[in-house]
Amino acid sequence: MKETVKVRNRITPMLACVLLLGPAVSLAADRALDVPALGVAESLLKYCSKVDASSNAKLQERVALLTGRASPQEIEAARKTEDYRNGYESFVNFSAKLDERNAKLMCSDNAPAGK
Repeated sequence: MKETVKVRNRITPMLACVLLLGPAVSLAADRALDVPALGVAESLLKYCSKVDASSNAKLQERVALLTGRASPQEIEAARKTEDYRNGYESFVNFSAKLDERNAKLMCSDNAPAGK
C-alpha cells in the first residue's frame, strides 16, 4: 500500500506539470508562426520582387524569421488558412493603391536591416 502512495505522489506532480505546461508550449509554438504576418510578408516579397529585386534577400530573411522553427508541413498548412489569406490579401489590396513612384521606397523601407 505504501508503494502505491509513493508512486501516486510522484505521478500527480508530473501530471500537473504536463497539464499546466502543455498549453504554454502550445502558445509558444503558435507565437513562433504568426500566420497573418507570414501572409503579409510573403505578399510583400512577391510584390517587391517585381518592383525592387534588390530587396528580395532581406525580405526572405523576414519570412525566415517569421517561420521560426516551423516545419515545412506546418508552413504549408498555415498558407491554407483564412488568417494567412487575409494577411496576404490585405497587402495585395494595399499595394494596388500604392503610387508607383513610392513602391521601390516602400520595399526598401520594409526590408529588415542587415545583421
